[in-house]
Amino acid sequence: MSDNVFEWKMKKGSEFGYLVVNENSGKWTMGWSSETPQIIQDIWYQGEDKDSGYSTFRDGIAQKLKEGFKAI
Repeated sequence: MSDNVFEWKMKKGSEFGYLVVNENSGKWTMGWSSETPQIIQDIWYQGEDKDSGYSTFRDGIAQKLKEGFKAI
C-alpha cells in the first residue's frame, strides 16, 4: 500500500496543485499533481534512494515557485 508522506497544496491565481512525496515498500515517488494528491501526474523522482529523491524534489519545488505558485 502506498502512503503519502508529504503533501503541500499550492496555488497560482485560480490554479491549484500539490507537491507530493509517497513511499511504497521502500520505493519513493516524488512529484507534482494538478488534480489530487493521490495521483502524481508529473513524477520527478521514483526509486529507493530517498536522499537523491529529495534533492530532485527540491529542484521541482524551486521550479514551481519560479512559476508563481505559493503555499496555501
